[in-house]
Amino acid sequence: MKGTMRAAVLKTPGNLAVEEIPIPEIESDELLIEVAGCGICGSDLRYFAGENPWAQHTLGKAEPNPPNMVLGHEFGGTVVEAGSTRLESWVGRRVVVAPFDVSGFDRASRLGKPHLSTDTVHIGHGAGWGEMDYYPGAMAQYCRAWARRCYELPDALSFDVAAVLDIAGVAYHALEVASFASGKSVAVIGMGPLGVSAVRLARLSGASHAVAIDIFDAPLEFALTSGAEVFNTRRQSDWKRKILDLTAGWGVDAVLDTVGTADTLRDGSDLLAPDGTLVLLAVHAGTISLPITALAGERKITTSANYRYEDFQRTIDLTASGRLPLDDLVTHHVPLSRVHEGFDILRNKETTGAMKVIVTP
Repeated sequence: MKGTMRAAVLKTPGNLAVEEIPIPEIESDELLIEVAGCGICGSDLRYFAGENPWAQHTLGKAEPNPPNMVLGHEFGGTVVEAGSTRLESWVGRRVVVAPFDVSGFDRASRLGKPHLSTDTVHIGHGAGWGEMDYYPGAMAQYCRAWARRCYELPDALSFDVAAVLDIAGVAYHALEVASFASGKSVAVIGMGPLGVSAVRLARLSGASHAVAIDIFDAPLEFALTSGAEVFNTRRQSDWKRKILDLTAGWGVDAVLDTVGTADTLRDGSDLLAPDGTLVLLAVHAGTISLPITALAGERKITTSANYRYEDFQRTIDLTASGRLPLDDLVTHHVPLSRVHEGFDILRNKETTGAMKVIVTP
């Protein structure tokens, strides 16, 4: 498709502009998608500020971002063009996209762990694309995507829900990393869409206790209606003791930390049971300090990066079945022309009550 489109281009850190840019040309294994809506992820706030959270979390190092990145990786839309005749049957289909692809030749992919690949190409930031005038992203009227990473969106699911499925897939994988199973207990720190999705998945999987932790009441309401036991750490000085009391002092089997600060890591380790696993879902630059005894009793601290492609499909299936509700997590919509307002709404979620903010082209 020839022509131009409007897109939110991160020209340099702090400089996000809605511009008219060329509609991306697609390769033979790709589809062109007319974007229906794209979520603003917490990682987008970090890209805006000049960080590269994907590199920090997946590669364990800081890498610079190129200029002219079209932001946005949480999206769904309708296929309007196919890169080859064998893909033409996709035209007209509603799809949701797993926004990263790998060559398959690196060691991580050979070991069946493509989500840990150092050879990743990612929609919504510059990873793996090489030099380009504009890096593909979904805060735009159109976005290119690999056909093999496009999943047909079930009729039961709206495009709003499509914009939450990526983060729900991340939650699904984090519970796997934590070796979570029915009958175990879990505490989730941070009740954004990721944390709430994790709580809901844990409850769905038969958690004996699913504990939700945050510093604001509004996001905790989403967890409370999901059957979680909720704790506001700013208002409840004895919250750690109360959580430990739920397990007769033993501690919780898994802690998912979606915040990733030194303070939340220490708090999470205080809650962890022997043989328990603490999973960091947000990695930041800097150092942390913990007493070595925090790891006594075979306690483990690890990270969870991205998700496996099969995790994404399972998340779609659970949501389409009605067992994993996600639609209520979408709280705000802004048109592409007001994308800055959307970023401000999410940045100030303690006053706006924002969970997932959707940018609509």
